[in-house]
Amino acid sequence: MKKYIEPAASILAVTLVALLIAFTEKELADVKFQQLRVNINTDEGNFFVTSREVEDAVSHMGYVSGDDGIKNINIRSLEEFFDSYPYIAKSQVFSTSKGVLHIEIKQRVPILRIFQKYDDSYYLDKQGELMPVSEDFTAHVPVANGEINAPYNLHYGVSYSQLEGRDDLQKSEKLLGDLYTLTTNLRQDELWNAQFNQIYVDKSGDFELIPRVGNHNIVLGSTERLNEKLRKLKIFYFEGLDKTGWNEYSTINLKFDNQVVCTKR
Repeated sequence: MKKYIEPAASILAVTLVALLIAFTEKELADVKFQQLRVNINTDEGNFFVTSREVEDAVSHMGYVSGDDGIKNINIRSLEEFFDSYPYIAKSQVFSTSKGVLHIEIKQRVPILRIFQKYDDSYYLDKQGELMPVSEDFTAHVPVANGEINAPYNLHYGVSYSQLEGRDDLQKSEKLLGDLYTLTTNLRQDELWNAQFNQIYVDKSGDFELIPRVGNHNIVLGSTERLNEKLRKLKIFYFEGLDKTGWNEYSTINLKFDNQVVCTKR
């Protein structure tokens, strides 16, 4: 007998859901668009998108509070529009039976600003993708400069966090991928995240780290054996520079295996 009860219960549940949806749609058909509420995630301290911009966009799409039915607002169209915005990672739009339209905005998070050698500047974000700079807001993130030949218009639309293992990369693509790897590793360490605010790429393609504290440069070389190099540097900072002083050397070279090579000032 049980096998007949279960299908019946399922049919009843589906019927109730269908009736609820029909009732909700009928209820919404008579509800006017009364209010717009915008919530923008600013947890990372970024303000690329403002509530006013979102409100203006809704208005420009023809939706007027007090005139339009809440049911007639095209939720998917709004989400597609905001998701295409260069500073937005994800949007969520929904309405309530009281005529309130909610728009939730999750901003993209830049982790590095890249100044490439032909006067082009852009960000590399947390997901490894390029994003343009804004005329209205500047993110406080480390910068990378030097011999970086990677124009934005030729390199956007790629996730530079997912290039590892490919052997068909152009030099500029590998460079951006390495910058992502290096920046991500520095961000994950509390000391390095506070210490380094600039990455310089020299003519041979080596990375140099410019510290906030101490009048010296760190020659890192490539990102190969990156964890080992940063581990050596941390040991040298605490066991070497604490004794000699932070301005004793002009260069600290980590390129060589099992040693730290320093140049005195």
